[in-house]
This record gives sequence, structure tokens and C-alpha cells, in this order.
Amino acid sequence: MTKSMLAVGVASAVFAGSSNGAELYNNPDVGAVDLGVSYSAFILQGKDTNTVEDGASRLWLIFSKDLGDGWTGFARSEWGVVLTNNVGGVEFVRNTGGNSLRPAGADGESFFIRKGFVGIKKDGVGELTLGKQWGLSYDIGGVTDNFYVFGGKASGTYNFGIDGGISGTGRAEQALQYDVEILGGLDLGVQFQFTDETIYIVDDDTGDIIEDTDLAYDNSFAVKVGYTFDFGLMIGAVYNKANLKIIDDAGVLPSLDVSDTLLTFGASYGSLANKGLYAALVLTTMEYHEINDLNSIMADAMGAELMVKYNFENNWGVHGGFNYLSDESSGPLNQYELTHIYLGTDYQFTKGFSAYIEGVLDSTKGADGSDIGEDQIGLGFRMDF
Repeated sequence: MTKSMLAVGVASAVFAGSSNGAELYNNPDVGAVDLGVSYSAFILQGKDTNTVEDGASRLWLIFSKDLGDGWTGFARSEWGVVLTNNVGGVEFVRNTGGNSLRPAGADGESFFIRKGFVGIKKDGVGELTLGKQWGLSYDIGGVTDNFYVFGGKASGTYNFGIDGGISGTGRAEQALQYDVEILGGLDLGVQFQFTDETIYIVDDDTGDIIEDTDLAYDNSFAVKVGYTFDFGLMIGAVYNKANLKIIDDAGVLPSLDVSDTLLTFGASYGSLANKGLYAALVLTTMEYHEINDLNSIMADAMGAELMVKYNFENNWGVHGGFNYLSDESSGPLNQYELTHIYLGTDYQFTKGFSAYIEGVLDSTKGADGSDIGEDQIGLGFRMDF
């Protein structure tokens, strides 16, 4: 009998460059409301895979209000949208492409919360936000998370198979964040997360929650520094630390009371939305932050992600890269090594609508050293509004 964490979804990174949406309402005395939509679906084929999947489809509303003296109040509500299916039940899904990562919770929902936050900002002073939002780790580690179907596997952003909300590295839940740009290109940030969240453990054979065994997060913080040069190069680093505890009165898992840490270095050049070259590299080192194919927490791991894309003048684009995540812990069941190579192309019919093909060459080895990879290919459409 194997055990797994109660989590939903898989990584489905998408290209940046979606439109800002449409203005629904604007009254100087009241404020403005904008609507944005991004829909994507693709056919996913592999040796053991034959399915149609969602590509991080979502819709959002952005609210803003002029507060005077250069200050702006703003808020964002964003929902993930399930286009292709509505399957009930909750399980740990480990396929390599598909539904946008969700918070831990009930599966089978057509809509789920991706982000929701409120804040205040002023040029030169910075912005202060509170709610569920991209963590500071994503500001640096997210530069490679821009494939249509695959990716986002090695940066530690979406740890434990969910959206990184409870650790603070992905779409951080209950997070207070301050971010400021100074001196022309220097970006500084600090984040505190006021969480008291639990991931329950389920029995893979029965699907039942194992009583008296759970994994608990209790608060986290992050600090970020980055710099963007005038010629389009960004470099940065971020450190995220969360308190992690395994509480096990049933003898299922070894009890732990540790620090979940993630240190990320990232660099990017160019813009995905423009013609020409975009290139990005992310390097990470982590402790008690990610799991292997047996759903065991890796005490020590390192990851690397690369993405390169070139947009031609004729609206065609080509892209490629890799994800590499290695268990650096000692022991006979610590041989896990995720190795993905990505290749793809896309055609932009017009701004906001594209067709794409993307494949992965997967030579991943499991914790016991066995080959568990599956080459796959995805073919789909994406529309941004």
C-alpha cells in the first residue's frame, strides 16, 4: 500500500503576453473594472496517455481606484476554469501536463480560486498587497514557467503537486507582500505568510483519508532582490522559508519538524510578447520542499530550468528548454532524477489567438532508480482576451 498527499492538478505553464483584457467600467468618482480571459485546451498523447486537457484556462477581474496624491488602490479576483472535464473525487495527479495547479481541496469543480488580493501602491514608494497572489519566488523562478503544456517541474514553485499556495512559493495564500522598484531597475521585496494549513494523507488503494496523519504548514517568509538592465536582462535571487511539520500518530510517515527552504537564482533576457529572442534560466536548491515519485519528501534537492523562444516576423515561433530536478539526499530510495527536454512551435493568427505543438522527451528515473519517464506531445489552441 502506498500513501500520497491530498493534492489536485499538475503544472501547466503558459506563455506570457496575454492581453490586459477589456475595460468594463470606468468612473473617476468610483473606479475602474477590467475583465481578462485566457482559454487553452490541448490534446495530450503519449505511450500511456490519450486525453484532452486544460491549459491553465482562467478569467479575472481587476479593480482600481484613484486615491489621490499618486496613490492607487487595487484588487484582483482570478478563477481557474475547467474546460474539458468535470471529474469528481480528489487524488494526487502526477501526469506531466494538463489542468492548472489548484490549491488543495475538492476536485470536480468547474471554477476554483487562483488568486484574490487587495493592495495599495504609489510610484517610487512601492506596493503593499494582501491575499492569495504570486509569491516572490515566482517573480524570479517564474521566468522559465512559460511553456504551453509542460514545464514548471524543477523550480520548486509548485511543490507537493499543488499550486505552491501553502508554502508561499507559488500562488501564496494568506500572504502580505511589499515590493518596490528603486534606482531605475532595482527590485526589492519581502513577503510574510500567515498560514496554518494542513495537507491530509490518503490511501492510494482505498482513497480514504488516513486518520491521525497529516502534514502541516505554519507561516513562511521570503525576501527578493532583482535588477533589470536597460537592454532587457533581468537577474535576481529569492529565499523562501516555511515551517513544516509531519504529525503522525498512526505510524504511517516519519515525524518531522523542519524548515522547508527554497533558494532560487534566475535570469531572463528579452520579452515573450515581442519579436526576436527570449531566454531564461533558473537554478534552485531546496530542503524538505519537494517530493519524489514515491511521494516522499526530499531532504535535499536541486533543480534547473531553461527556456529559449524565438518569435519570427511571420508570426511563427519556436521554443525549447529543459527541466532537471535531482534528489541530493542519501539513501537507497533517493535516486529520483526528473529529466525533461521540451521542444515546440506556435503560430499567432492574431494578437491573442494561437495554435501550438509542444513535446517532452522524458528520461526521468524514480526513487529506486527505475525508468519512469513517458514521452508526450500536446497539440492545442489558446485565446487571450
